[in-house]
Amino acid sequence: MRPARAPIEDLRLAIDRLPLRTRETMLAGIRSQEVMLASRTSFPAFARAWDRFASRRATGRELRVLERHLRASIVAERSVDLSEAIADHQALVRDRKADEAAQLDLEWLREREPA
Repeated sequence: MRPARAPIEDLRLAIDRLPLRTRETMLAGIRSQEVMLASRTSFPAFARAWDRFASRRATGRELRVLERHLRASIVAERSVDLSEAIADHQALVRDRKADEAAQLDLEWLREREPA
């Protein structure tokens, strides 16, 4: 038997499972004060989590919590994995250094064979 989670934890998990476009639309609706949580039929997990978290008519605090969780979830999904960018940058630096070394003609630095 798993321990019961707090309603806010269920809400966050449900938000993270919503499609990105749905989260963006909900966030825009909150910001424009045209809140309509019509996702009740399409996303029942979110509807249940919201019902557990919020009162029948959402308070300003509950809407602010929803807005913050939506924003955090969107940012987390959009965040870029920098490891690929770092690897690309390092490859460019190596290539540039190799090109510079070739242009400087550093042959004289190599060991010469005894004559």
